[in-house]
Amino acid sequence: MAGHTTIDLGHRRRFDAGERVFTENELGDTAYFIESGGLEVSRGEGDNLVVLAQLGPGEIIGEMALIDSAPRSATVQAIGPTELSIIDRQTLHQRLEMADPMVQLLVHSLLGRLRKASSQVGVGATESITREALHDAGVTGIHASARQSADIEARLRRGIAADELQLHYQPIVSFDGGETIGFEGLLRWPKPEGGFYSPLEFIDLAEQTLLILDIDEWVVRRACRDVAALQHGDLKPYVSVNISGRQFASQSFLPMLQRVLDDTGADPRRIQIEVTEGAMIESPQHAAEVLKALRDMGMKVALDDFGTGYSSLSYLQKLHANVLKIDRSFVLQMRQGRAGATIIRAIAALANALEMTVIVEGVETNAEALRLRGIGCDYAQGYGYSRPMPLEDAVAWLAKGPAQITA
Repeated sequence: MAGHTTIDLGHRRRFDAGERVFTENELGDTAYFIESGGLEVSRGEGDNLVVLAQLGPGEIIGEMALIDSAPRSATVQAIGPTELSIIDRQTLHQRLEMADPMVQLLVHSLLGRLRKASSQVGVGATESITREALHDAGVTGIHASARQSADIEARLRRGIAADELQLHYQPIVSFDGGETIGFEGLLRWPKPEGGFYSPLEFIDLAEQTLLILDIDEWVVRRACRDVAALQHGDLKPYVSVNISGRQFASQSFLPMLQRVLDDTGADPRRIQIEVTEGAMIESPQHAAEVLKALRDMGMKVALDDFGTGYSSLSYLQKLHANVLKIDRSFVLQMRQGRAGATIIRAIAALANALEMTVIVEGVETNAEALRLRGIGCDYAQGYGYSRPMPLEDAVAWLAKGPAQITA
């Protein structure tokens, strides 16, 4: 019987007693997880038939077909009525492509070693994995990606330990009068040759390796250290810092914040925590508890990039965030004459009704500022006012007085 191919991960099929799942030397691209019943694994036919194993529920067979196109090394048939979940190579590879490169490399390496071990014990010479098969399966590319990720991870760890990271500050400005009420602290990682790494080059990797927890703590600590310098006369703006979803969900998050506040002596009223709506929606009960604890500590919370993710309006009132940040994509839509202004007006009205402060990101021109002010928005952040800048430039910015858009 021909092997079953091109089946979505999780598809199940029932086999009757004696029915073949796949046959020795045939090509296949699926593996099978035994849900119930049992399978017999054999090689040869007639007088040369050798039964290699009998497998039961919870075991997997045919997994080596998921990494290359070598012929099956044995015949597998049902011992009795058997139900199998079928794992398709293409579907598995799609999921692996979304995984960390090191995980991808580990999976391919383990399967490759299994095939080589099978060859060495006589299960079949065709089972030895070749350089061409590795290349065809994409392992060469995965290996390069894994090495690159490992290199970036190592450099990032050293960078954190050596205090190479920087926090640049982008002003948050009142539409009414141009007063700077706060700064968003934005992470920068300098390259040895000059310039900065793009966050796209290392933030996802930091999330996957848990380095993001160290980065988050570094950012909070630097913001708490710098906030004392960010003042001019009676003007004492807050610093808003981005916290990852992984950090927000961690049981160590609140103790870390308290420890940093104690160490630095920073005024918690001048520190604002920014979290994406996705991180809050993932566990609303946990989010509500953390937000209450943050308020009890004296901090404010901003819901970042609102409108680009879940946008579950029913959660806004339950979470009691202080600030709602409208994503820059809606300003871009407004700039292009599309429905951006209508959406911004609706979000601002809802936030104002819930007594939340509204900050619009991505403001670049005076015309945009005037229009956004007219539809109920409170504050702006964007290149029209200033790009993110080092601490000393941010201090000088405050001394200039009310902010103005030049464009």
